[in-house]
Amino acid sequence: MVIKKYHLLAVFAVFFVISVSMILTTHFAVVNASASDEIIVSDSPAADTDEKPATSAVSGNLQVGDIICQRASDKKGALIPGRYSHSQFFIGGNNIVEAQPSGGVHYDVITNGEVYRVSTSSTVKNNAVNWAKTQVGKPYDYWLVSKQVYGSSYYCSELIWAAYKANGGPDIDQNPGWSWTYANGVAPTELADDGNTYYVGSF
Repeated sequence: MVIKKYHLLAVFAVFFVISVSMILTTHFAVVNASASDEIIVSDSPAADTDEKPATSAVSGNLQVGDIICQRASDKKGALIPGRYSHSQFFIGGNNIVEAQPSGGVHYDVITNGEVYRVSTSSTVKNNAVNWAKTQVGKPYDYWLVSKQVYGSSYYCSELIWAAYKANGGPDIDQNPGWSWTYANGVAPTELADDGNTYYVGSF
């Protein structure tokens, strides 16, 4: 009987050790997976299936030279082709340079939007921003009128496009020539969809 009792205790001890080992192994496997597997959230802008994937959350991660695109919020904005009706040029802090019918080219504070980043050096971005600042005070013109780098007036997306063109940056007009949708201009959506820009996120 004594031997049988010890046998039972030994069997019980073995099962106990195996059970504890399995629990600990499973726990550490889950912990290690959680620590090593990077979880990337890649939401695209709302209602767009052909949009470039998000690469990061935006809030607090804006970089000088980023483009903030905004969707049409009124009937006037809806007349501009593409999903965006306005674009702002982020210049640092909480500030942007933009061109609007009321006020022409001027400074303002950022508002919510969807952010695109230009694939170029920080030097080009800073030079483009500084160039855009020198255009403050010029009157507004309309995208259908066409586009020019060195003009006497600018619309929102033309200003940003021109800033990069004037400073050795890429041509961020998706359709640099004639387009049945965008004519000879450069609409905000063309900045977003150009191959030299990529979607960062929204805020």
